[in-house]
Amino acid sequence: MPTEKTKFFHQILFISILLVISACQTSEKSISQDELRELAQQYRNEWLSENERDSPLVESEIKSIEETENGWHFIYLKETGHDQPEGRHDYYLHIYIDKNGKLLKVIRGPDLLS
Repeated sequence: MPTEKTKFFHQILFISILLVISACQTSEKSISQDELRELAQQYRNEWLSENERDSPLVESEIKSIEETENGWHFIYLKETGHDQPEGRHDYYLHIYIDKNGKLLKVIRGPDLLS
């Protein structure tokens, strides 16, 4: 027959397990693709307003989205000069977002010239 101490221990153990499961589910919140794109756009716009207001990157579009170990990597691209004799200049901006939607870093370039 279980003692009161054993019953109490099992109750505490059960509650602890439920709390751990709840914490794990909360920390793994899922962000939709649309939310990710909106966040990336917001982070891009903030970075450009602080660093390169007149850059062709203001008109850049998402070229690709890659899932990384820590979250996502957005590559923005603005192609210019593809139909010009001077050649092309493709401008790149990289936005890294963690799994919770927090900005990790922004990297400008490298650009592609030809």
